[in-house]
Amino acid sequence: MLKIEFCHEEVEPLVKMLGRKTGVPLVVNRMTGNVEKEEESQEEEESQEEDEWSEEDEWQEEEEQVEKGQEGEEGGQKEASGDETVNTPQDLLLKVIGDQSRHAKVKPGTTGAPFAQFADVQIIDVVDILGVENDVSGLGAVIALHEIWENYISHLPGGRRSQYGPAHKSAVEVERVISPLLIGQPGARVACSSIGTERVRPLALDMEHYFVMLTPRPMERRKKDGRYEATIRNRTLLESFTLAVPSLGRVNPTLINNVVARMKDEPLATARVTPLRLTAEDDATALQRAQAVRNALIVALGEDKYAKGSKDTDITLRRVQHEGEGADLSSYRPWVTSSALESDVAGVRVDVCKPS
Repeated sequence: MLKIEFCHEEVEPLVKMLGRKTGVPLVVNRMTGNVEKEEESQEEEESQEEDEWSEEDEWQEEEEQVEKGQEGEEGGQKEASGDETVNTPQDLLLKVIGDQSRHAKVKPGTTGAPFAQFADVQIIDVVDILGVENDVSGLGAVIALHEIWENYISHLPGGRRSQYGPAHKSAVEVERVISPLLIGQPGARVACSSIGTERVRPLALDMEHYFVMLTPRPMERRKKDGRYEATIRNRTLLESFTLAVPSLGRVNPTLINNVVARMKDEPLATARVTPLRLTAEDDATALQRAQAVRNALIVALGEDKYAKGSKDTDITLRRVQHEGEGADLSSYRPWVTSSALESDVAGVRVDVCKPS
């Protein structure tokens, strides 16, 4: 189920927007805080107004609810063990709302990071999300659904919660499915760059085939319209580098010096790392090399460090060490494509691009 904690009135515009974008009419139940399909909520209210229960009827109803709750708990354990398939935005919402054994909990609030903060009760900045939705149709819905799914999937049977990394990884995978459907352009968020160190600063979201530029709004507009103005930008290729990577494991920093220098010249630039494989190699080996180059770039750019106490051959990042696998996805400047290209070079091609 999807539960809104506190300030139900403040979050209702977000719920209504999600209903419009997904075609699933939604309403916040003021009594429980649960987000429900609108017709179901109305049916429940009418039933409560019209029905008069005897003491025996009430006892029987309570027995039925207990049985349903037990069935839901068993179903929830099965659900938590694996089915994370989402094919459409509607799938996502109906799956979360209809699951009585697992829940997503969110509450409105202002966050240090853009849009949301991972927590047992996910904090979402409603004004920011609605603001970018008004600028780029579908973007706010994608962000909101990412956060809802991330919180939902982090809640495990027995009251346990997963680390941020696995929950974020699942939300990134879901976002890859719903983003083209809601925004209307192919691609999904794979990287992020920024200018400056201020809390609210220019950000560029790399969406694979285009960028979304987030520019801070004037202070006097932020309370009403959110902190960021969103615009879609084309990609400008700055330079391509083909690098031969001699072995698996950590990459010698000298190999990537030219790429790092180019990216430091353009703080909003991101790096698409494409694995190159020899004819006799499989994609998995080439992807390992590409991941090693990507992580070496992240370390060289000062975005993260290698895992504390790790061996010199280990490419694990410190954030992944602390927050779990997937914690580093879509939040750094370099990213790896999902498939390899056949080449006469065992290595990678790095395309440095920026918003136009």
